[in-house]
Parts: sequence; C-alpha cells; structure tokens
Amino acid sequence: MSGRLASAALGVWLLWTGAAAAAGAADVAGGVAAPAPMGLETLGLTPLQQRILSDVFAKHAFQTPEPPPPDADFGVLVEPTVPGGVYRRGPGGDLPARLRVAVRKVGVPAAARFAYRVDDFYGRKVAEGTLEAVQTDALGLAAADLVLRDLFSVGYYHVYVSATSVDRRAEGACGIAVVDAAEGGERPESPFGVALAEAPPDGFAEACRRLGAARVAVTWADERSVANLPPGGPPPADWRPEFDWAAGDQALAAVRAADLAVTGILDPGRLAARFLGPQGPAAGAGEADAAGVRLPVLLGAACVEHYGKGIPDWQIGGTRFLEPGGWPAPKSGPVPGGAEAYRQMVAGLIAEVRATRAPAALWVSATPEFMGDVLSEATALKDADGVSLVVEAGGAGPTLRSGAYRRSLDFGIQTARRFGLRRAVVGATGEGPDAASPQRQAWRLVARHVLALAAGAERVYVTYGRGVPAPLPAAAAYARMVDLLGGAKYDADLWPDAPLVEAHLFSSARRRVVVLWSWAGDDPAAPDRGALVLENGFGLEAFDVVGRPVGLWKGRRLIVPLGEAPVFLVTTILKANEVRDRLRRVQIVGTAPAALWVRGLEPGDRADRVKVRLWVQSQRPYRVDATAALLLPAGWTTRQAKQRFGIDPGEVREAVFDCDLAKDAAPPPCRIEAVLEADGAWTRRAQQVQPAWIPRRTIRVGFGLSDWEGIAPVRLEGGPGQAAAEVRAAYDGRFFYFAAQVARDRGSFLSAANGYGGDAIQLGFGLRPRADDDFGHRSRGLPAGAFRDTDHLMAITLGEAGAQVVRLRGTQVVLRTHREENLDPWFGPVEGAEASIVFDASSGTTIYEAAIPLAALAPLKGERGQALRFAFRIGSGGPRPLDWAQVAGTPDYLANPASFLPTSDADALPCQTRWVLTGPAPGAKQP
Repeated sequence: MSGRLASAALGVWLLWTGAAAAAGAADVAGGVAAPAPMGLETLGLTPLQQRILSDVFAKHAFQTPEPPPPDADFGVLVEPTVPGGVYRRGPGGDLPARLRVAVRKVGVPAAARFAYRVDDFYGRKVAEGTLEAVQTDALGLAAADLVLRDLFSVGYYHVYVSATSVDRRAEGACGIAVVDAAEGGERPESPFGVALAEAPPDGFAEACRRLGAARVAVTWADERSVANLPPGGPPPADWRPEFDWAAGDQALAAVRAADLAVTGILDPGRLAARFLGPQGPAAGAGEADAAGVRLPVLLGAACVEHYGKGIPDWQIGGTRFLEPGGWPAPKSGPVPGGAEAYRQMVAGLIAEVRATRAPAALWVSATPEFMGDVLSEATALKDADGVSLVVEAGGAGPTLRSGAYRRSLDFGIQTARRFGLRRAVVGATGEGPDAASPQRQAWRLVARHVLALAAGAERVYVTYGRGVPAPLPAAAAYARMVDLLGGAKYDADLWPDAPLVEAHLFSSARRRVVVLWSWAGDDPAAPDRGALVLENGFGLEAFDVVGRPVGLWKGRRLIVPLGEAPVFLVTTILKANEVRDRLRRVQIVGTAPAALWVRGLEPGDRADRVKVRLWVQSQRPYRVDATAALLLPAGWTTRQAKQRFGIDPGEVREAVFDCDLAKDAAPPPCRIEAVLEADGAWTRRAQQVQPAWIPRRTIRVGFGLSDWEGIAPVRLEGGPGQAAAEVRAAYDGRFFYFAAQVARDRGSFLSAANGYGGDAIQLGFGLRPRADDDFGHRSRGLPAGAFRDTDHLMAITLGEAGAQVVRLRGTQVVLRTHREENLDPWFGPVEGAEASIVFDASSGTTIYEAAIPLAALAPLKGERGQALRFAFRIGSGGPRPLDWAQVAGTPDYLANPASFLPTSDADALPCQTRWVLTGPAPGAKQP
C-alpha cells in the first residue's frame, strides 16, 4: 500500500467512526492524550497516528446517574427500545437506534426540554443535540423518542440525557450496543454461551440471540412447585416428585424460539434450600441431613426425565457448594456435610438420571481446587460425561496477568482427564469485577474467554449480569468476539514460550483470526503500551474489541497496538500456516523486552565477596541479543562490567556477577539496580535485596534467641496495622533450624492446629527441578522447577499438644485439597522435629523456633555450598501474611501463590529465591 493510499484509508477510517471533525481537537477521555511510549519514535508515526494508537488503551469511567426514586420531585429515565439494549446493524436491523425518554415532574404541568450527548467506547463524544419540548400531563408524566441517527458503527455507546423544566434539572443515562445483524441460514457451531442462575427475565433469549450466543445455561426446577411434597416431615423412601411444569415449559419455549441451545443447571444447593426451608417439611434430628441429600437427587432426576430429548445437556451443581461456607457441615445425622454431601448428591443425581434412561449429557460442576474431592471419592462419577469448571466461585477468580487463570484451567481439565472425564467446559466467567474501568472489564472478558478455549474448553459461558446483556461495554466486546470466533476452532498458541504476551489463532473455512495482547511491564495496574509491526501486512486487518479498525499502514508494514487491550487480526486470504509465519517474524516496540530481577545474594569465595545472581527472562516471541549490567551500592565493585548473551523466546538466562564488598558496607537490605539492553530498548530495575544464605551452626530450641546471636536476620515489614518480623535460619549435620521474632499489635495468639490460617508460620522447601509438563502445558518458558516447585510444605503452629512442626505437603503432588475430613496419610506432625512458640503479651512479640530433621527434608543433605529454594509465610491472623517474596524481589506474577500448582490452593507456598548453605557464622563478613 502506497503512502498516498494509506493516508486515504486513514481518512476513510476517521469518517467511518464519526471522529474526523473532532480529530484535531478532542483528546482521549476528554483530557490530553498520553505521550507515546519510548521506542515508538522509531516507527515514524505522525501525531494523528500516535493518537489513534493510544486511543486503543484509553480507559474512561462513564457517569451513570442512579434511576430516580418513585417519589422524586423531578427525574428522567432513559431506556432502550430493543431487548437488552442490543441494536442490530444491517438489513432488517434496528438502526437508527431509538430510545425512550420519560420524565416525571411533581406539581403543576409544565414543559420539559431535553438535551442529549453520546459517548463511544472510549468516552469520546460522537453525537449531541436537543429534542422538542414536551408537556407533562396531569400525573406529571411526559415521554419523548430519542432517535440517534449518527450511530452507524458497531460498538458501545453511552447516552446521557438531561431534562430541564422551569427551575429543575435532572440527568439520566443508559448504555447500548450496536452489533452486526446475524446472517441468514444455518448458524455456525459456536462455543460461546450465557449462564443465568435465576429465572430468565423478559427479553433474555432475544438479547442473547442478538449478542450471537449459541447456548444459554439456565437453572431449572427452581421456581416451580412440587405438587405432592409431604407437609409433615421428610418424604418417604418410595416418594417421587410431581411438578407443575408450566413456568419451565414457557421459559424453554422462549429460548427455543430464539434458536438457542439449552443447558439445564441442576443446583442441589438451591433445591435443598428451597424445599428444606421454612416452607418445607419439619425434620427431626438427623432426618434433615439425609433429606438434604436425597430430596435434591429425586427432584433433579425428575426434571431431567421430564424434559427428555428437549434438553440433552445438563450441568450438575451450581456455585452454592463451591463458595466459602456455601454448604456447612450438619451438626448431627448419618450424612457428613461439606464436600462429602456434595459428592453424594452429584453421584446420586447421575445414578438416578441414568436409571431413567434419559438421553442426557451430564457435566459435573466444580472448581479446580474442589475437583479432586468430588472426583476421587465417588466411583459413581465415572458415568459423568464431562466437567464444568467454575473459576470465579466466591466472587473472585485467579488473576490473568500472573497466569493463574490459565494454569487453573489447565490443572482442572487435566485433573478431570485423569479421572476419566475427557470433556470440559468453563461454566461461568465474566469481565473481572476488580477492573478499574469499563474498558478494562471488556478487555478481560475477551482474555478470559480466549484463554479458556486455549486451555481446552469446548464451551465457555459468560455470567449473566456481568456485562451481558445490561449492556455494559463488555456486551459489545462479547458480541464482536462471538462474531469473529463463533464459527472457528481454536488452532494454536502462537507465542507459547513468551510470558506476558499472548497470541492465539482461531481458524474456520471463512477466515483466520488472531487475538493478541500483552501484560508486559513492572506495574500490573499499568502495563506497557507498545506496538506490533508486521513487515508484510498484506491480507490482514486489525480491529479493537468493539470492532473498530485500528491498524496503521506504513507502506507494506502493518502497525498494530499492543498492550492489555486485546486486538483481533483477521484475514480471509492467508492460510493458518501463513499467519503463523507472519506472527513469528513480527517486531515489538514500546514494551519491556524482558523482565529482570536479582534472584538473590550468595556468599563469594572470600569473606569480603558476594555473588549477585541476576535473572533475565525474555518477553519477546523471537530471539534477541541482550546486555546486562549492575549498578551497585557505594563502595562495591564488580569484576564483570557487563555480560552479553542471546536469549530465546521466554527463556530465562542467569547472569552471575562476582562483587567485592565495601569496607564499610551498610547492613542489609542492599540496594542493587540491574540494567538491561535488549531488542533496542533499555530496562532498569532497582531492588532492596536481602542476603539469602544459611550459616552452619547448632541451635538449641526453646532458649529464646540467645543461640542466634551473630546471624544477620531477614527483616519483613508489614503494612499499617500488620505485623513485622525478623527471621533467621541455620543448619548443621542433623537439623535445619528456623526462628522468627514477630511483632504484633494484638494481645492474643490465634492458634491454627492444622497449619493453615491463624498465626501459624508456613515453611516451603524446593529441592528438585520439577516442571508442570505432566499437566499438559509447558511451563511458560521458565526453567525447570519454576512452577509446582514446593517439595516440602510445613508449618510451625500451636496445637493441643503444644508447639509442633506439622507437614502439610509431601514430595508428591496431591490432587485433593488438605482439609480435616480428607487428610492424606502423611499429613501430621513431623517425626523428630522440635518446636517452641513463646508469646510475650507485654512486648507484643512472639518467638517461633523449630528444628526440622534433615531426613524429613530429603533430598536436602546439609552439605556446604548446596543450594535450595526456600520461602516462608508468617501468619498474622486475618490480615495478609508476611511473605518472603515481598523482600526477595520476586516479580508479582511469580510471587503470587495462585501462579503455582495446584493453582487454586491459596496455601501453596512458592519457592523461588535460592538460598545457599555456607560455613560457620559469625566470623565471615557478610552484608
């Protein structure tokens, strides 16, 4: 494409978005456009092109006034006139968009005047105007039609309306989505669906159809009544339910009329709560527990049998059991509660449904953490067809940037396959409630769905009310994603080894689509903004999450924005292998080329020397040449000024610098700054680093800290209202010793006999290079041992027998969670260990000491110079615990416990920083 043609195309694009008139004056989100990231100047972009690039990352919080209360003196309400506020573009569509504006004014009838403004997905004004005045009637009501003739592009729009009458003024607002009308003929198979936990609202099915969803998941037998439920007690053993199916059949008819497939959700928790509540039978002691398992089984099986072939797809179990405290253990009765009650209900439902010979596919609902408990204890689950993963139980889910979300799915799906379930769906996901802006919510919705499909899910459901079909901006993003990916199959992860950058290829007979984004950067709240450059962009088009073209042309070069906002690369010309080749030859500018951090300080070959171990991990999908150097504390010197090396995609290279200490070196922590030049860009990282070595000395446990004099402590500082601590470690030929002096602002010790929670201290040891390749997913380019690397997990805690060291995890990966009713055989006190916990209320400190036999930490042998990965977490009751990673300089996306398998186990302690066993202490000068 020539420069003249590129300029013409850019002008057409501006006219297409309605932004041409405002391009020279209006800035992103009403303010000054952010300057272009360093490195983008090499692309020679014009100011207008830089602005187009930066628009993709704009975050804007829309002002949405609360609806006026019924008794308000004056208020205005703005509502869409189509289901869910989803307007269709194209022949037979709904454009121009029409909205209904209603005003209520108490008092004498008067004229009401309206002014409106429309902002697009990025908060830019795209239309404004006024409406003819209307007169309120005797009830104080008036209405007007708002016709938005300037909206002809797909996307999200926020409509503000202000009403004035005499001396009063009110504001109202609503959001609408404009989507492409569905094409005629047979709809392609699509993995995207909408999950609804309650009864479908009016227009729900039509809104889902307009968004492009192929399937809805709805809870059944929740709002219907059981006609023959015995009123005086639990039903007899031969009782079978009789339903009034009218409401359910009516809801099903509406969904089918919208040409949507249906998944029925059988939620035993909801069934039990409904039919064993105040309106249910009065059960005696022990009877309610048995009925709490048996009754939902019978009700659910009857529901499946009634619908028969009409709903061949069923999900057993909703989120009630999976939320913290969602199903408490009963106080009495023959049926245990919690996980076992859930297992029995699920197994009973499967058995009852199979007995009816109903042709139903049954999916067991579970979180990745909960799945081992469900699957491993009930052989009847072998008759299930698949697993429906719930990744947001309790209102919060594993984070995207840390990789925890993807690894949670990997872990859950592989666990299910080990138990014989070959199929998997992601039962509920959303746009991320913790996102700081509506735009970021939409970005995360796309990322979650794409990663779920990449992990192997056959289908993925968006949670109703989390952006669909309100619609929040995420609704428009969902519709665009479904439009592009609905008929496609997941093909490949194009950058499998590069961390924090994603490129996923979907292929169909019609087109190939790549979804790409990046979380590179030190600050997870503000990832880097850069660009991806394809030297040959012929045949490719680039779109943002709501369908706006965002590709810039420089001759044949196609420049695409790259950051946390997903971008779609679409082609109908290139084949899948050609797209792969193009993406492997790209250039990335403007984002950090690599992550670097000081992994630890280790003793050198002399008392006045140390080794600084630097890790560099590439964040490029191609090989780059890098040069690393250190900026050391005053007085320090290094014998290697810099080190040069090549680094492959995602590879971690280790650079070790031998340093001489200053004669008057300050006490730790030591401030060390690392500098890296790679791929034409500079990256710097400054850290306060603690020494990570363990001297040889024999310690007597239970004598306070008298035996620890001369061993420099590692200091951990908590936030406001949190604890602070000093930690020491030592070893000899028989034991590993650990001590922590913890200062708290509480006057009591919170015991945790099982080692989790309370004021217990957890100790994690990583001793062997272990990767997670047996879970079907590569370790994202990190060296062996970076994930699932905690060989021994122990805790120092106070139980009924006093202070003790408890083993929480052994050297084998266990798929089930560790809870009191489901303990593994090795869970319990460590044989031969000694422990002491002394609490001094007057000084507000607690001193922990422990001696752990080396035999219990195999393969640790206690040899001088041996390196191990060691981490600890100091419990502080309810607040966040103090973690070694906070002072070890480990990046947040590696330090996050959710980044490690089992990913959903919050008590899994990652071991990242290397510690080295050294000679006797004191005597050698150490920083």
